[in-house]
Amino acid sequence: MNQIDLDIILNDIPALWTQTADDISYDLGDRVDQPDHFNSFIEIRNVNGVVASIVIELGETNYFFIYVWPDFKGNPYPLEPIVQ
Repeated sequence: MNQIDLDIILNDIPALWTQTADDISYDLGDRVDQPDHFNSFIEIRNVNGVVASIVIELGETNYFFIYVWPDFKGNPYPLEPIVQ
């Protein structure tokens, strides 16, 4: 993952880079006691209103996750959706 071209990946899906003061918690279901936490992400919303958070980490550990809300415990998206 040397360079990510978000225009190609998102293909005209409305998106907004978001940073929060506090971490957002997402429960993966299979690791009930250890939810994932993040505070920098790309918010996207499908035409049906489903919100997802794309988390990209480039550095020593490269990873790319897409968290679709609600999480596995049924927790809704914790912020007011930005992308309309």
